[in-house]
Amino acid sequence: MSLYDQLSEALENDPPESAQEGILNAAFLFEKAVLSSTQDPEEFARSMGWPPEVIAQETSKEGDRKLRDALTRFVRRWIEHPSAGLAVWALGKLRAPEFKPLFDEVLEHHLERDPNLLYQALIALQNLDIPLSGLRQDMSVDEVERNRAIARSYRLHPGTGPQVLDAQSTAPVESILRLLQELVRTPSRGGLDSYGPVITLVRAWLDGQGLSSEVLTDERGQPVALHARVGHGSPCFVLNATLDTASYGDETRWTHPPTSGLLEDGWLHGRGSADSKSAVALFCHIAATLHRRRLGDRGSVELLFDADEHTGRLGGMQAWLARKPEAVAGVFIGYPGDERIMIGSRGFWRVRLRVHGEGGHSGAGRRKAVNALGKAALLVRELEEAPLPQRMREDFPLPPKLTVTGVRGGGDFALVPDSATVEVDVRLTPLFDASAAEALVREAVRKVEEARPASRPTEFEVLPSWPAYVLPAQSPLARALQQAAQEIRGSSLPCEVAGPSNTGNLLATHGIPATCGFGVRYRNIHAPDEAIDVSSLAPAYLAYLRALELLFGAGEEQ
Repeated sequence: MSLYDQLSEALENDPPESAQEGILNAAFLFEKAVLSSTQDPEEFARSMGWPPEVIAQETSKEGDRKLRDALTRFVRRWIEHPSAGLAVWALGKLRAPEFKPLFDEVLEHHLERDPNLLYQALIALQNLDIPLSGLRQDMSVDEVERNRAIARSYRLHPGTGPQVLDAQSTAPVESILRLLQELVRTPSRGGLDSYGPVITLVRAWLDGQGLSSEVLTDERGQPVALHARVGHGSPCFVLNATLDTASYGDETRWTHPPTSGLLEDGWLHGRGSADSKSAVALFCHIAATLHRRRLGDRGSVELLFDADEHTGRLGGMQAWLARKPEAVAGVFIGYPGDERIMIGSRGFWRVRLRVHGEGGHSGAGRRKAVNALGKAALLVRELEEAPLPQRMREDFPLPPKLTVTGVRGGGDFALVPDSATVEVDVRLTPLFDASAAEALVREAVRKVEEARPASRPTEFEVLPSWPAYVLPAQSPLARALQQAAQEIRGSSLPCEVAGPSNTGNLLATHGIPATCGFGVRYRNIHAPDEAIDVSSLAPAYLAYLRALELLFGAGEEQ
């Protein structure tokens, strides 16, 4: 019996634990057959210290084929066993395109399972000269998250070079959907998960489209955003979306896992699908389309994907602003929603009040201490009853709002609290700014101090605030998006202002105009079962692309 037959029979019948030596010998036989056309295989085999039985075995096409088939069946039968990784490595020696489906199958199965098998599948695919963006010659099996990011990027367009995305008349929904699914399957909860994998995934996708990008870091050197640019010069418009997400909350309340990326009844499920990984996928494809159309010197479009937004730090946007970007004509922020275009939002003023009383023993006799918590309760009531002006501007039909968001103090049954903290959030409008908010809170504190005086007055810790903002009626940014949405959808959308503040407020403090909402249809944002309506991807993509054409003065050329 030839060695080919012995090894094939063992692979078919023996347990995987005893297969390693046989798989190594199979790899040596494959390599010996490949070498037979270029040099003396026996001489090479001796120099490499191969076993005598391998050196003595004459190469055989029939035996080679039988061994290939046995190894293929071994991988599929024992795909969960570590020996399958060695078998993939052996088959990779052949550099035969026929094994690509098998390598794809192993990669898919072990993306979130065995890092060694995933790595072996990547190496085997690389041996087929398939471009794997981000894979280096010195890559290691220990670089698990990087390897997973490379695998996810490969799954978006397996075995191809840059994908041709032509959106003259239609949107590349299938490609957008594939990228969005991989984004949702890559956890990036703000302040909880590492941002590296999700940034690497998007960067690899852009690289596959011929678009270079750069990672922006914060003052600690941590990655907080991905930035790319298409075209040259002015005007410059920025497509901004968040790469990080809200937390999952109680995962038992989810119908499908938060990172499933599941498609069901026309909806794509998962955390971040709405806020705002759908916008990341859309904007990536818009940039790729503009790159292929050769935007040239008509202007430029920047991608800015903030991976530190849901923490409240807006680290990616802050890192970009720290560069002092010049001549930015406007920013489209890809917050979801397809029923209106958001062109402004209320700002906020926040303060932490340290209320002081007179401490004492809770069981003391006659002297009644000034309980700081009771004083804080009185202040909360005063703040909630404080009159807020209801006058509104026609272009900003929202009133100011005051909310007590926290009260803390005490904690010992035997002690009368001598201090308490009250946290206050005031939402601002163009007619009720930070100075008006501070004056209102100070007046409430004054009344409480008169009613419950203590040896120390209430202290104010005023926190950073953002003003309200709204784009003017004739804003080119808003008009272009409104016209584009009407052309694509066949109906007009109103321009409105949002109650919650957002990145647009921060940009307004730097004099940069921004829309802060238009995108996909969604449900359950920041809640269990967050999902987006897949049918809303194409209209959002085409509307933003058309808006940029209008802004670049290309409306008649396309």
